[in-house]
Amino acid sequence: MRHLVTTLHGLTERGIGPQGLAGEGAATDTTTVSGELAFSVFAAVAEIERARISERTIGAFVAARPREGERPCTRTAAKAYLGMAATRTAGVRER
Repeated sequence: MRHLVTTLHGLTERGIGPQGLAGEGAATDTTTVSGELAFSVFAAVAEIERARISERTIGAFVAARPREGERPCTRTAAKAYLGMAATRTAGVRER
């Protein structure tokens, strides 16, 4: 976020007013105080979301480490039995 704010201030000092377009008729004019506030809020939300994604990714790696990177096993004996019963009723022969 610091980089975005520093870049925005540098552009503003040189007389360049970046504008963010978000849809038909919607614009964030960073040359105004309210536009700068909106930009700062969006940048803060983006930084928080980036941190949350990083936390979830690290959590997934930690959870996968004991499984050596494989997905957790969801097949139980009951599911296996139901699957075999379904193939029998469908006319599939076992070898």
